[in-house]
Amino acid sequence: MLNQDKLIIIEPPPDAGPITRLRFWNEQFKIKRPLQAMPDILQRDEELYLVVGGNINKSSLQTAMQAIGAASGNSASGFLNLLPGLLFGALSLSILWAGIALAIYVSQVPFIGVPLALIVVAAAIPCAILINIPIAPLYGSAIAVTDKRVMYVKKPLIGVEVRDFTYSQISSISQDTGLMNATITIQLAGSGIQFTQILKEKSGPLMNVIRDNIGNPQTVSLDTSSIEALRNVANTPNTLGSSESKTSLSAGGSASNLEALEKLADLRDRGILTEKEFEDEKAKILSTRN
Repeated sequence: MLNQDKLIIIEPPPDAGPITRLRFWNEQFKIKRPLQAMPDILQRDEELYLVVGGNINKSSLQTAMQAIGAASGNSASGFLNLLPGLLFGALSLSILWAGIALAIYVSQVPFIGVPLALIVVAAAIPCAILINIPIAPLYGSAIAVTDKRVMYVKKPLIGVEVRDFTYSQISSISQDTGLMNATITIQLAGSGIQFTQILKEKSGPLMNVIRDNIGNPQTVSLDTSSIEALRNVANTPNTLGSSESKTSLSAGGSASNLEALEKLADLRDRGILTEKEFEDEKAKILSTRN
């Protein structure tokens, strides 16, 4: 659920200079597409608190995923997602080389050739950089914090890339702050995952939200062992063959099913079980009555 009332928007300080305001604008520009993907990513009863721009260190991610016995997953970004960047990169180089060629040509003009060549080069460089602004959102990524988990979200041209960590998996959090950006490290099973290139003005609020929720037992989806236990309840065979025995145990069987359903509903209400998982397991438990 995309709750705009609870979503924290961090604006630049009132006395911020033009460079700081440009940094904030650039970050907001890059998180535009990840933010658009949130309604499809969030669970039914999950609330989004904070979204800040940032990247994830892929090496630290893989190490941590191995430590907790999980797959790091494959990036959604393929050749088609890289294609716009390659095309605009080639266009940037073309503009730059054209500017250099023009500068060499005009430098031969008597008296004003050299100053004119410098002006041409000075104009070509920002043009080569600014031409890439339209594709910046395609390569932007964000760190999103909800009431249940911390997520790395990237929405390139095709697909969505998500890496998420529940608060119950996080043991501690720390940060290193540089001149303009900060790196936040969350510890999972003794291994740290690094979120990098976070605006230092936003690293503090991000740290506070995560730190306040560390250790919460909430999870987004039910773990494999819990699902297997529920399946065992649903699929326990009735070994008594006589109809009389089955009738005498029918009330007990209904009570057992009711108890299992109540546990399922409780897991769903706490956010541990998704709606789809709840319906699937409910159907399996009810099928034992047939």
